[in-house]
Amino acid sequence: MFKKISFLLASWFKVGYSPKASGTCGSLAALPFIMLLTYFFGFIGAACFAAVTLIIGCIVSKEVLKYTEHDPSLIVIDEVCGQTITF
Repeated sequence: MFKKISFLLASWFKVGYSPKASGTCGSLAALPFIMLLTYFFGFIGAACFAAVTLIIGCIVSKEVLKYTEHDPSLIVIDEVCGQTITF
């Protein structure tokens, strides 16, 4: 169960399975979510989301790396966190 949730979150709801430019797709998929989050909760909401994605990203990436090669392209939650910080 934790394995499935880890793969789902690490790939940002399966966006990371994109055949080309999965990191770019992950960044683009995060933008509408971040924009809505910022609209409703402001800067504090975006900052909290960045902190949460950083913590969750570390946990799920460690779990996914147990089952895949080193730095697989399906892990895009780091792009989501980076995009949130940039936004």
